[in-house]
Amino acid sequence: MKVLIFGGAGFLGKHLQREFTNKGWTVSIADVTSGDVIVDLLDAENVKQAVLDVSPDVIVHCASPPAEHKNEKLFYAVNVDGTKNVAEAARAPSVKAFVYTSSASVVFNGADLINANEDYPIANPPFDSYTDSKAKGEAAALAADEWVPTCAIRPAGIFGEHDRQVIPGMLQVMERGQTRFQIGSNNNLFDYTYAGNVAYAHILAAEALMEQERSKLARGQAFFITNMSPIPFFAMPRAIWAHCGHTPSSIIKIPKDLGIIIGGISEIVSYFTGREPGLNRFRIKFSCAVRYYSCAKAQAILGYTPKYTLEEGIKRSLAWLDETKKEK
Repeated sequence: MKVLIFGGAGFLGKHLQREFTNKGWTVSIADVTSGDVIVDLLDAENVKQAVLDVSPDVIVHCASPPAEHKNEKLFYAVNVDGTKNVAEAARAPSVKAFVYTSSASVVFNGADLINANEDYPIANPPFDSYTDSKAKGEAAALAADEWVPTCAIRPAGIFGEHDRQVIPGMLQVMERGQTRFQIGSNNNLFDYTYAGNVAYAHILAAEALMEQERSKLARGQAFFITNMSPIPFFAMPRAIWAHCGHTPSSIIKIPKDLGIIIGGISEIVSYFTGREPGLNRFRIKFSCAVRYYSCAKAQAILGYTPKYTLEEGIKRSLAWLDETKKEK
């Protein structure tokens, strides 16, 4: 079987490459900078030709700007317009299934999410422009189910090797000497998900879409994917810091409401100085919220259970972190 991965040269894309290859699939990468096919998602004809040239059985679309990116126009261009182009290209005769990488954040409006399932509505108003663009991208992808079996994977809190956002952000806090500060009580459970499990879920989704009976249940659906092991939010960064030989000598607990005020002030200072704020209101609300999801639907329809434990995912991530340090 052949799979074409749009965004396959990125963080999640590298995990998708590994997992599909290990399952015996022939993998082709389509990306804007490197890969088997260099493609501009905003060029509909370019995308269509890439699919025709590769003739894949399955298309996986995981390309997206990072959530920390500041260019809102790019969010909507890539996550919405680019997804529409991939969805249209999935009309190619070889394509038997289309799997879109969405985000668990599409249902997050700032309020706690306790064992949230797919019956939760898309956040309205959206929490931020990134999640709004992912929600609109998901809708555009699922519309393709009219002409090709399609589903969406909604991963939560992805981390792992090649991560350029979550782990680097935690290291940045350490480098700034801010590890003593804890916003909120840290009683809030949070779903961190190892990227290998997210990639594995995409394979299960592709297989389900191509099986006649299971396809009836999977088509047009979205599935939350996590490690099914929620932990207190600050447990993850502290594990990363400890591995780097740093343990805070004391913890200064800052109430959430005060943290939001501090974040607002940081944003004002950032506006006038042009410097990136260490804290902002988004990060405060995000780090204090309860955010964990039910994978019951993915278990029932896709047969999903995590392939890698949270501990194994962290261990793999730390090993990669050590290797990157050696290369510098």
